[in-house]
Amino acid sequence: KVRNAILPILDLMQTIPSFCYLIPGILLFGLGAVPAIFAIFVYAVPPLIRLTDLGIRLVDTEVVEAADEFLMVVSYNPGYQNALKDLKQSTRQRFVAIEFDFPTPDLEAKILKEEAGIDDSTADSLSSLGEKIRNLTDHGLSEAASTRVLIYAGKLIKDGIAPRRACQVAVTWGITDDKKLYRSIEEIISAIFP
Repeated sequence: KVRNAILPILDLMQTIPSFCYLIPGILLFGLGAVPAIFAIFVYAVPPLIRLTDLGIRLVDTEVVEAADEFLMVVSYNPGYQNALKDLKQSTRQRFVAIEFDFPTPDLEAKILKEEAGIDDSTADSLSSLGEKIRNLTDHGLSEAASTRVLIYAGKLIKDGIAPRRACQVAVTWGITDDKKLYRSIEEIISAIFP
């Protein structure tokens, strides 16, 4: 009912050229920027109302409104843990903080063995490499070696690439281009894969 009453008014408002809204704006507010803003606002309102109406009408009747107990989980890279600092206090209160960390070395070695199809020794070495590289995040490395990156290195090793070269390609090149950090990671790789 309300829609049927408003549609003719919106039709009329959209057929009138936008500069015609300047006349009542100038009469109400005088010359300046305010009448122009008034005219733009009045001319922009009909499409907003139409699109809002269309959006509401196109909502599926089967959609169920979320209960008050509904929670949303947000995941983000652990290297960027200061992301919540910029949120307002009221917004931050709606989030539940769950700390995700890398798997323990034993668990990571099992994951690497399973996912990359490598032997226990190589999996242990790659897990140790990941742990040592992650310790560099306190020394300027912005992104740590993820388990996924170590899996890529393991797959390369399984396919016959030399371990040091596989780690260089899959791990080092992917996480830094800083020369000092690059050398540090290369030294760690050389120590683990002599």
